[in-house]
Amino acid sequence: MLFRSKQANPEKKLPVLEVLARLDAERAFEEVERAKFPNPLYGDMIRFHVAKAAAPNNLDEALELLETLKDPRAKVGGYALILRAANNTPRQKKLEVISSWLVTVRSIKQPDHRTVHLGLVAEALLDLGETAQATKLLREG
Repeated sequence: MLFRSKQANPEKKLPVLEVLARLDAERAFEEVERAKFPNPLYGDMIRFHVAKAAAPNNLDEALELLETLKDPRAKVGGYALILRAANNTPRQKKLEVISSWLVTVRSIKQPDHRTVHLGLVAEALLDLGETAQATKLLREG
């Protein structure tokens, strides 16, 4: 167990877990599952960092971790980072990731947040040469 004191303020664990996510993603994930954070977004933050750390070596694992995030805003940020980290990923796989990303973006309730993220998805589509689909998204937003 990383933290011996059960009385320790859970928020003070966050910086340690963020660093641990970069060094030992699996262990960080285990610690997050054990921690009792007063705000579920804290756990999502660490899962986000764990997914980001896993992305360059194991895209599928990173996507799996991303699906454990509860807040759609955290998920959409994760998709953007994972896609950037997936440089050597085949184009078709990137399009699948973008498709999942888009589903999550559309689930965001706040119109301003959804519009911003639709623009980011459109940018990723443009990077892959999907101009027609990107244009459609930009008009939707």
